[in-house]
Amino acid sequence: NITPICVKYGKKPSHFLDNPRIIEMVEVMGFSVSIVRGRTGGTHIDDRLLAEFYLWLSPETRNLVISGKLP
Repeated sequence: NITPICVKYGKKPSHFLDNPRIIEMVEVMGFSVSIVRGRTGGTHIDDRLLAEFYLWLSPETRNLVISGKLP
């Protein structure tokens, strides 16, 4: 669930998912994305999109991905 992570950085999951590069990855490579509404909902992305998500999220998380230190 990327929603709480986005909130922590002042961003919205929809902004990540509206990125043309991400749209292409989802459509062409078949990565899954699910959005669950409601009190216990959130935006869930395919594990293979996580690196792209952290690259997009902030300069700090980008540096962690590039340096290979992202858990």
